[in-house]
Amino acid sequence: MNTTEPLTFTPGNFYRTRDGRKARIYATDCEIHGAINEIENHWEAIQWMKSGKHRHCENLDLIAPWIDRPEVNWSALAAWHRWVAMDENGEWFSYVLKPVRIISKMWSTDPEGNDDEFFQIRATYAPKFSGDWKDSLVERPQILPLTNPSSPV
Repeated sequence: MNTTEPLTFTPGNFYRTRDGRKARIYATDCEIHGAINEIENHWEAIQWMKSGKHRHCENLDLIAPWIDRPEVNWSALAAWHRWVAMDENGEWFSYVLKPVRIISKMWSTDPEGNDDEFFQIRATYAPKFSGDWKDSLVERPQILPLTNPSSPV
């Protein structure tokens, strides 16, 4: 039995597509009219059915409200710090391993509390974020090594 309520689409609000893109809604008269963010600040006009489903591409279905991710200054953290998250009390921590939410107030890489590797982030370096602490977990972006295309592999 599905107990989740259907999404209500409101002009001016942002939503997430099934494949993770940001979508903004302009109108919801006959269908949903809006745009998806294809590349940084390049929006492509698109339409959805009233349900939020795209007629031709399931990956473009609207599945959830958009949540902005925290803006992390990764250069202020050691390279082995792969994850950052905020606890319910507003304090930020970095982690070597991916943490999970525990006791409904904080994040931990070890739910038993035995060998948790985390580091508190000073307020001056804390990410910019105005959302719910439960949505604050961010993974460090992968940086691929530079290669010279003319050199033999």
